[in-house]
Amino acid sequence: MTFKRNLLYGLGTALILLFFSSFASYFSIKTLIDNSQMVRKSNQIIKDLDNVFSLVKDAETGQRGYLLTGDQVFLEPYTKSKDKISGALDQLSSEISNTATQSKNLEKLKSSVNDRLEILEKNLNDKKNKNAVTTQQLLAGKSYMDNIRSTVSTMQNEEKLILQSRTESMDKLA
Repeated sequence: MTFKRNLLYGLGTALILLFFSSFASYFSIKTLIDNSQMVRKSNQIIKDLDNVFSLVKDAETGQRGYLLTGDQVFLEPYTKSKDKISGALDQLSSEISNTATQSKNLEKLKSSVNDRLEILEKNLNDKKNKNAVTTQQLLAGKSYMDNIRSTVSTMQNEEKLILQSRTESMDKLA
């Protein structure tokens, strides 16, 4: 009788340990998967920031080519980029980490991009209307481009810090 009772106690204890071990494994794997998705999200945000900056540079390049030559063919990169920038910013808005710093930086980026596009458009209209584009207008555009470059860099650095934290957390769980 004591053998059966000891066997039942041993089996019960083993089942309890198995249950707790399974629960801990499930929790650990779920957390690892969640962290992996967050790492992927951070990498996508960094890539999308590069894309926004690249699109603004393409628009600027198209405008510059048109200002120098007056040839409409140079407006193609400007037109294509201008159409894509809004979507790229919306995509970035939906992905960006919900931190106060990143939200503030995103608003600054949107504002600078919109201001830069307005200057590009004004310069193009001046050229089309046979008005001279002044050095002051070009320098104002450069200033906005510098702001965009700085904001993108700041946002990428912030996202890299978030990524580092997520990676460290993932490594601990692995």
